[in-house]
Amino acid sequence: MNSKAKWLSLSLLAVALPASATFHLIKIVEVFPGTAVAPNAQYVVIQMYASGQEFVAGHAITVFDRSGALVGTITFPADVPNGASQDRILIATSQAQTFFGVAADLVMSPALLSAGGKVCWAGTLDCVSWGNYNGSTSGVGTPFNAAGGGLTFGRAAKRRLDIAPPSTTLGSGDDTNNSATDFVGSGAPTPRNNARILGHAPASTCGNGTLEGLEQCDDGNRTNGDGCSSTCRVETSAVPALSIANVSTAEGNSGTHTVTFTLRLSKPSPGPVTYNIFTANGSAVASSDYIARSLTGQSIPAGATSKAFVVSVRGDTMVEANQTFTVNVSNVVGASVAKPNATCTIVNDDGT
Repeated sequence: MNSKAKWLSLSLLAVALPASATFHLIKIVEVFPGTAVAPNAQYVVIQMYASGQEFVAGHAITVFDRSGALVGTITFPADVPNGASQDRILIATSQAQTFFGVAADLVMSPALLSAGGKVCWAGTLDCVSWGNYNGSTSGVGTPFNAAGGGLTFGRAAKRRLDIAPPSTTLGSGDDTNNSATDFVGSGAPTPRNNARILGHAPASTCGNGTLEGLEQCDDGNRTNGDGCSSTCRVETSAVPALSIANVSTAEGNSGTHTVTFTLRLSKPSPGPVTYNIFTANGSAVASSDYIARSLTGQSIPAGATSKAFVVSVRGDTMVEANQTFTVNVSNVVGASVAKPNATCTIVNDDGT
């Protein structure tokens, strides 16, 4: 290759290279886990800190549980239209779109686990962890709000913009790869999409006895010290602990029968305790050994201390070892979680 052709080839390569990096200069800046009124109104906001970062097609937000196991992947099918420095992109659930009145650039299923987890952008380009997350510390360091229970319902975890100057705009220096340093709690969720439209939570009137907007509780007054604060937040001393007990049952020889898991609170709550609940395979397999079940937006009413969750178990005459499956609770609002899962042991009754 002559020198002129070589120079032209390198020039064309130099022009082409930036296009391959037009999604790298983006950070996760906000994570919202839902509210008491809308527990599945979850979202993640990512933000550009250089122009020309709108080429996101084929790249994904990935969500992990507290152990670092993957629980969700949300992939962009196309690029977004606006790519100025500081432009944002909103990844949100359908319930979040309705709750905040803003269209998402990419729709996700509710997958954020408030007690502990991790979210990453484009593989491991940028990640944030929170709460009792105990997976790999690479790129996340110490989780955000590890001692305080993770993500707080009705509030957003937000990236600090003042770690490196200028203090009001996002830059590469605002990421120390330590979530506890990089993120702070906020009482003001601000879901902004790529069309530069800001969503707003529904209005609420604290003290009217109706749970609204971003309220955690509303006991009909604005008095502190009674479990629900003057700003309609559950007071720490009043927060009960939620647990779910193990059960066992004989398998039976045919048909189905039910087993009942009981969710219990350590004491009555001043506001409703909401949660999602679902079964998961162990050595017992859904469909053949039991019937899978999953419910979202469940609630233990204010003043109550327990609620049942019923699962059907299938009987047969096959000689086999005892089998197990689990029931798990997630996205608990209004209570701490003392025991988030329970095991059902299906006892073999067909001999040995």
